[in-house]
Amino acid sequence: MTRRLPSLFVLSLAVLSGCGLVGSGPVVVSGTVTMDGEPLAEGVVDFLSTESDAPVTAEVKEGVYQAEIPPGRRRVEIRSPEVVGRKPVYDGQNDGPMQDVVVERVAAEFNTNSTITIDVGTGPATHDFAVESADRR
Repeated sequence: MTRRLPSLFVLSLAVLSGCGLVGSGPVVVSGTVTMDGEPLAEGVVDFLSTESDAPVTAEVKEGVYQAEIPPGRRRVEIRSPEVVGRKPVYDGQNDGPMQDVVVERVAAEFNTNSTITIDVGTGPATHDFAVESADRR
């Protein structure tokens, strides 16, 4: 009986790891983001689960990002919004509250219409992204 206990323990670990319960914690994913060949000064990289996990957002500073992401397939969206002005919250009320006018600097094919996917494994990984600006499209 005592010889079976170690075997059962090893078998249990193998079954649990196959189910994604052991060793399936977040993984460090890092890399660079360039826009039109230059490091993206500021922005975000959104890693959206193609399964059921919550999305993960990584901040981009000077072309570099890092995030902890659960393993699995992720659709990637890259954004760099820029405030270009202000406008009234309520049309025709110029003396009322104001709101920012924001434009997306990154082309839609890299965010809203993105088809970029990555597979996050069980160990640290590097994924670099090269995007184009919206005004080049």
